[in-house]
Amino acid sequence: MLFKLEKTLRELDITRNKLAVYSDVRPNTINDLANGDAKRIEIDTLEKILKSLNEISMTRGMPRTYNIEDILEYELTDEFINASKRRSIMTDAEFDKISEILSQDFITTDISGLEFTHVRELIFLFGDYIKDNGIQIGQKINDDHVAEVNETLLNCVEMLKLYGLMKAKTNQTFQLTDKGLEFIQRLRDI
Repeated sequence: MLFKLEKTLRELDITRNKLAVYSDVRPNTINDLANGDAKRIEIDTLEKILKSLNEISMTRGMPRTYNIEDILEYELTDEFINASKRRSIMTDAEFDKISEILSQDFITTDISGLEFTHVRELIFLFGDYIKDNGIQIGQKINDDHVAEVNETLLNCVEMLKLYGLMKAKTNQTFQLTDKGLEFIQRLRDI
């Protein structure tokens, strides 16, 4: 919560005590709201404060109307905003645990420069390929590099299925689950 009553009081040039008297609200409640220490507030208390703020504004000839946002405002945290954008399927702790496990599972490959790597790095590097094509079993792939990548990823399928990142699409194709898509996106956001 972002408490804004103190700013509003300065704008109206009135003291906390004057607002408490005028609104018939306990001075401790006004102080808690102004200091940002309030743990809860009754709706009728908010109503009394708002009515008083607006009456003071009108008697002073100010063209301003005060609303609840002039007393307090709900502030979304960055973590909440990012989770909402992702429409998160997995918790941060689950992502961290899977990421840690996949970075400890080493694999040898025929891919130049990645002869000895871990599964997490393969998913990070070839996430777009996996998203677009899935992982194929026993299908002819004309491009040798793509065939090597597919063959390497095929060795990771069981582990990816174990953590719910992949599922069988057909007898010969595995695709990412929604959780798998989120996992790749979160790897890229790091």
